[in-house]
Amino acid sequence: MTAPKKTIAIVCDKNPHTSFGRMTLDLRDVLSGEFDVCIIWLTTPKYFSGGFEPPNGSHTIHAPSLEAGWLTFRRPLRNHLKKIMPNDVLLIRPELGFLVDEIHKALPGARALVFVHDMFSETLYPNSIKFKLINRFFINPMRNADGFICNSKYTQDIAGKVMGLAPNLPVIGCPIDTSAFHPHNQSEKARLKQKWGLDGYRGVCLNISLNEPRKNIATYFALAKQRPDVAFVRVGPCSKKMSEYIAENKITNIIHYLNIPQEQLLELYGCANLFIYPSLLEGFGMPPLEALACGVAVAAASTSALKENLEGVVPLIDPPDCVEGYLKVIDDVLDGKSVVDKDAAKKLLDRFSIECFGERARACFRSDAK
Repeated sequence: MTAPKKTIAIVCDKNPHTSFGRMTLDLRDVLSGEFDVCIIWLTTPKYFSGGFEPPNGSHTIHAPSLEAGWLTFRRPLRNHLKKIMPNDVLLIRPELGFLVDEIHKALPGARALVFVHDMFSETLYPNSIKFKLINRFFINPMRNADGFICNSKYTQDIAGKVMGLAPNLPVIGCPIDTSAFHPHNQSEKARLKQKWGLDGYRGVCLNISLNEPRKNIATYFALAKQRPDVAFVRVGPCSKKMSEYIAENKITNIIHYLNIPQEQLLELYGCANLFIYPSLLEGFGMPPLEALACGVAVAAASTSALKENLEGVVPLIDPPDCVEGYLKVIDDVLDGKSVVDKDAAKKLLDRFSIECFGERARACFRSDAK
């Protein structure tokens, strides 16, 4: 008689257009052959604006904000878990650590697991009242979890130093779906540049990031100022400070997009000649690998997990705010020079392919031990 499949519930508070949301769906797909998997979406207006249609088999819990959800997510989550009866519950990021105890209350026999991506609010913003509160009330409770999964060795090391977690936590990386992220031929690229109104520029640079100080967007904007004949496309929030900087410096070649679906994101990768990622700290850094999968050259900061993943593959700029370093790569790429080690890039993408990621992920859920 065949034993019943283990059930896994994944809890995610970001929509499927974000890297966390896409990773949640990828995890569902790679785990579902061996396990029964469901997703519980914690929806808020900030990350689920418009009509969100949850995928089949999903559940949703709504709150006005994640901060309000610190109170209001708890009971509905317990109710959902009692109906689903999962063996394991995976919180997709450390900021959901405040729900670990709720998992234990609802299902004392289930494992509460946390996917650890970074500990940057502790390490980057030690004097910020906002991040002190995030650490105290959202992240620190994850210490009570039964297990942890890391996205990089860098994160594994930082989590050990900051949270005192065990040094041998499993590292599974993040998945790059090359069936979705793949190169465009030259005629397609020309068509996409025309569609997005970018064909009048000498070239197109692309950046995808949140509006956080560690993302070092000021350096990206400084590059735009130095190369006015190149389009600098950015997918991510545009703050008031950013808008003021652009207006004061009369920069007309910075183009912002916010919260676009994956199909349009793929088109923007198709427009790009170079993907620039000057981030000061990253727990993994998915966008540069997505760009490589799309056949786009990459220049990134020589920091954190970016260095761990990309060293020897693409140009890494040190220090990460060295404008001249990025400008040289831009000019080399637009002059037709190759800046990517293609063999190394292939090995990197193979290591984080859906198939290899799936093997590592499934191994984390085969044990029932708490």
